[in-house]
Amino acid sequence: MGRLNRLPKRDAAMLKRQLSRLQTYLGGIKYMTGLPDIVIIVDQQEEYTALRECITLGIPTICLIDTNCDPDLADISIPANDDAIASIRLILNKLVVAICSAIIAVRNPQTIPTDGQNFFEYVLEFIRDVEDKNYIWLLLSSLPR
Repeated sequence: MGRLNRLPKRDAAMLKRQLSRLQTYLGGIKYMTGLPDIVIIVDQQEEYTALRECITLGIPTICLIDTNCDPDLADISIPANDDAIASIRLILNKLVVAICSAIIAVRNPQTIPTDGQNFFEYVLEFIRDVEDKNYIWLLLSSLPR
């Protein structure tokens, strides 16, 4: 911040806006230690650049696609209304539970409860105990509020 104080107000304001914009778009990268195993893309048209990068790097993608999207670009396409927050929240919640349950099943398959309420509590306990807190935080923070 000391260097910004020496600049003219206009230049300092422009740099602060640019820094804020970069933080908004690229801030989540600082938690990544490597390439992700899978990428979930909510709006294929809006996030086309990210989809192209995933294809180039060979990262599998799950896309929520609307009627105006190409289902062949994604590895797994989920037809859904990608404009309605309720449908996005529902699908992302299901995906988070499925990812967590798959990780649990790989680690300790004997302890998975079969009834719904105990399973949900088990997933919450897993989220509390997982070693990579940033991974779960990124999954849960991507859910619309």
